[in-house]
Amino acid sequence: MEKADGILHSLKSVSGNISATAVYRNGIDLRDAIIRKDTLKIEELLQTFENSVMELCYLIEKAERLEPIDDDKKEVKLDVNYIKSCLHLMLISLTENIDISVAVDTVNELYEHTKKSEYSDLISSIKSPIEMFNISLAVSRINEAIQKIK
Repeated sequence: MEKADGILHSLKSVSGNISATAVYRNGIDLRDAIIRKDTLKIEELLQTFENSVMELCYLIEKAERLEPIDDDKKEVKLDVNYIKSCLHLMLISLTENIDISVAVDTVNELYEHTKKSEYSDLISSIKSPIEMFNISLAVSRINEAIQKIK
């Protein structure tokens, strides 16, 4: 527990320094539960903390991957792993965090960058139910998309 507390304290500090507020907030809650040795709360908060770290990693990856590869054409190179990670983030935000804003931002970003690609229709089919707050249809279409993208 002491080692986990030390690692969590470091992560919490770093996240505060880079303004990753969800990671910071969730880190504080998790660390408090660890100190109190509240095993039921630790399990719940660990999942919340993990989701916020995954979201931060996604945002970092997004910033790295969405750099134009040709300044004249303003084209963006997207790879399949990036699209899949975006789809997984949308699933997490819709099913576990119930944070539709992350799903909306993510699908809009993907939609803009896949307009002229083979994934255009697939992303478009996800965009509509998310914008209409039809969570079950959005989750179903995201799962279908994950299966289709190779």
